[in-house]
Amino acid sequence: MLRSGRITELLPLGSCPIVSVVGAGGKTTIVKQLAEELGRAVITTTTHMLKEAPLAASAADAMRSEGIVWCGADEGHKISMPPFLDELKDIPLIIEADGSKHKPFKVPAAHEPAVYERSTAVIGVLGLNSLGKSISEAAFRPNDTAAFLRTYTEHIISEEDFCAVIASPCGLQKNSRGEFFAVLSHADTPERMGAARRIAKRCGGIRIYALTI
Repeated sequence: MLRSGRITELLPLGSCPIVSVVGAGGKTTIVKQLAEELGRAVITTTTHMLKEAPLAASAADAMRSEGIVWCGADEGHKISMPPFLDELKDIPLIIEADGSKHKPFKVPAAHEPAVYERSTAVIGVLGLNSLGKSISEAAFRPNDTAAFLRTYTEHIISEEDFCAVIASPCGLQKNSRGEFFAVLSHADTPERMGAARRIAKRCGGIRIYALTI
């Protein structure tokens, strides 16, 4: 299945999902869009993310919300995992569970990703804007990425490299819980959409979605 549109219309996440978003190339954008589409949701993290709104003081405060609420341990301009994450019930949780420092391509390190144990779905993201760029230019931790792909850091990222990272249990699907969906972001040109179609075809039965974000 390969389309672009509202995430909640494309992915069968259910009415009250717990979604961990991992990978690189638009995680925060997807987290916020998912929350907006759901209308009522908690945005939080199991790692670190920029703080973009006031934080709920407790799980009870968050669960009373009728809109979008942010939860986390306040670290100034960033937040980390809230101490009451396990107490959040009966409200969708949209969790940024990985870091990439704004790079569009990555493979997880030994301690990554921090997928939340109650997750009902994992969305793994890679940015199509990394195609045609070198690993050193587009990848987070380029040496690790080069080692994973058994190449060198000046290697140009290809569609085959996307397939390798998506399909591997040590790649985008690492630590996955519940349903797994791969999202190819930045599918904003006919060339990138064509690449997304070819990647999806090569990856067989893995559910892959192309988004313009």
